[in-house]
Amino acid sequence: MAKILLSDRVMQTITTIGVTLGFLLGIMSGFTAGNPWSVILWRACIFAVATGAMFRWWSSIAHVGVRETARERQQMAVQLDSDQP
Repeated sequence: MAKILLSDRVMQTITTIGVTLGFLLGIMSGFTAGNPWSVILWRACIFAVATGAMFRWWSSIAHVGVRETARERQQMAVQLDSDQP
């Protein structure tokens, strides 16, 4: 149960980082385009949702890959221990 909570906390942190970066990217792109504040905030919110979703998707894929790699290494270690006389 503790491992599940830890991975949820990590996923929340990664998603929050993605949302924050997306919001800042949206604000910067709005300023460089010379848009009014209403357009800047609207685009910043869209960027935040999009990058948050992408960061969450990427982190879930990475999490599954790390978990599978750990499981494979554990199986190889057990197999090597059983092969020794």
